Amino acid sequence: MKVLITGGLGFIGTYAANRLLSLGHEAVTFDTLAGSSPEVAELLKGTEHFRGDLLNPMSLFEAVKKHKVDSIMHLAALRNLDSQRNPYLAFRLNCEGAINCYEAARVFGLERVVFASSSAAVAPKDFYDPLGFEELPDNPPLRPINVYGVTKAFDEMMGKEYSVVYGLSVVGVRLALIYGPGKKAGSKTSGWNDLIERSIQGEPMTQSRLSDLQVSINYAKDASEAAVCAVTAKNPPSATYNCTGHCVTSTQFCEAIRRVIPKANITLVDDGAKPATHGRFDTRRAKEHLGYSPVYSLEQGIEDHVKILSK
Repeated sequence: MKVLITGGLGFIGTYAANRLLSLGHEAVTFDTLAGSSPEVAELLKGTEHFRGDLLNPMSLFEAVKKHKVDSIMHLAALRNLDSQRNPYLAFRLNCEGAINCYEAARVFGLERVVFASSSAAVAPKDFYDPLGFEELPDNPPLRPINVYGVTKAFDEMMGKEYSVVYGLSVVGVRLALIYGPGKKAGSKTSGWNDLIERSIQGEPMTQSRLSDLQVSINYAKDASEAAVCAVTAKNPPSATYNCTGHCVTSTQFCEAIRRVIPKANITLVDDGAKPATHGRFDTRRAKEHLGYSPVYSLEQGIEDHVKILSK
């Protein structure tokens, strides 16, 4: 199988490309960048690259045709805080970009489009409590509370319509908060990465207890594994699947860091903050239809994160 990965030189795209190669598949990275850092280039050794513009359908069509790909893995997106600052650009990149991928797959008769959705597409826990949801199913009422979440909800709903109208196989992987080596600073959730990376340096940090409510968290390699499972699965129903990782409190995450990095100096504070989205997701259908379940435990993810940064 040959897969075109939008955002292929990005955070999750590089892990996904590397994982596809390890399974004997081919990967084509599609990105506005001409190249990558030496570290990323080493990870992507064996892939093909197409420098293109996701907002230009002809650019995407050219890449699909030139490289004769079978499926598209759509991972390019404008991040959460950047989306909030620039809703118009968020619509263009996150919504128009997704539709361009759906169209390319329709026009060229590709096997499947897999796209990354987000727990930001759903609502905070308080919204679902009266509805009796302890764990959110794959198809809960969507009630995003920010621009990024709105764009991801759009992608989920439009993907469903492309499946209904054209019979296109469209599979979404709804990911949670993601941590791991290579995540850029300045995103809404990069503070969780900072807890690990600054602890390695022995720097003191403070972290909200988030009212001791649970959050779902993905290690980067597990997030990419979800996308790879979705693109390689045999005839899964078109849908968006909860592919969240581990459900933990802020306190539990920090305790896991201390076990891996004994010198970690993290102070937990009670500031009344709460998680932005629901913390518990039912992932049984992802395991059944996609064959996905997290490979890394919480501590294993932190250990791997530390190991990679120490190289």
